Amino acid sequence: MSPQPQLPPVAPSVTAELVEALSPRLRKRLDAGVAKLLARPAVRAGDTVRIAVDDETDVVL
Repeated sequence: MSPQPQLPPVAPSVTAELVEALSPRLRKRLDAGVAKLLARPAVRAGDTVRIAVDDETDVVL
């Protein structure tokens, strides 16, 4: 996996505004995606949490 560029932090209020602006259909898909990730194993290393979505994809928070 190639290194990912570091992105600047996003204020929680910005994220909340973006989620609030989603159409009901997209909001439902977002909620379903979050529920799916909650069922996956997560590994914490310091301030980073890595969730394996599948054999090739990780979500890093």
